[in-house]
Amino acid sequence: MKTSPHELQALLDLDGTEIELMDGQYFAKLEAHTVEPSPEVPHGIKYSLTLHDKTGQRVLGFDNAHPIKIKKGRFVERPTEADHWHYGPGEAVKKYRFQGPGKLLVDFWAAVEKFTGIEE
Repeated sequence: MKTSPHELQALLDLDGTEIELMDGQYFAKLEAHTVEPSPEVPHGIKYSLTLHDKTGQRVLGFDNAHPIKIKKGRFVERPTEADHWHYGPGEAVKKYRFQGPGKLLVDFWAAVEKFTGIEE
């Protein structure tokens, strides 16, 4: 996967940004920085894009803070890559297929729109 330098810079420029949504009912918090590539973070981008309710509780998030466990029948698979996302009440965790910084932003905002009911 080749990362566009413009998409990468756009994501990195958002590091530390908080955006209020729906008159304070929610806020988005964006964090991203480069790291040395590793098996867990092969693309070299450490990120956390989260949506919080007005109490500060995370209700949605895309991050790669740690690898996740995926239950497959009686067995548990632990993918090497740490990319995953949390969604909804109880925050179900699902593997996320990182396809670049631009796609990450598109996927995050699409999930925010779906979760909050915000229309484009």
